[in-house]
Amino acid sequence: MTRYKITAKMVIEFHDLLGPDLEVQSVRDRGILDHLVELINEEEDVFRRAAWALYLADRHPFWDGQKRTTFYLADTILRADGYYIHEDQDKIILLLIKIASYECTNKIEDIEKWLREKSYRHSKSEQLHLG
Repeated sequence: MTRYKITAKMVIEFHDLLGPDLEVQSVRDRGILDHLVELINEEEDVFRRAAWALYLADRHPFWDGQKRTTFYLADTILRADGYYIHEDQDKIILLLIKIASYECTNKIEDIEKWLREKSYRHSKSEQLHLG
């Protein structure tokens, strides 16, 4: 398992990179962002870490662009361990809307279950290696 620390600065940089067309490109609530980044870093399990990353969309730390940012963060966490989300884009968008609209009953558990079901791992020979 690849274990690395996520920082609020990293999440903000993802947000700014992904959303040059956003109406407001700033943090709405730094306290929520810092707290959820701590929760991500406390987890050992990659799917649990990615679930907390997606849960950021529920807490709305940015004025705009949470769904894009949280998906990119969760996808990055999974890819660092060789996992890839394999799901239709429309279904991913529906999940993100469900999370952001407070419609997940057991938030982290529901998200983690979805990630486990929709992710697969490449064998080492199939993984992309840079360098």
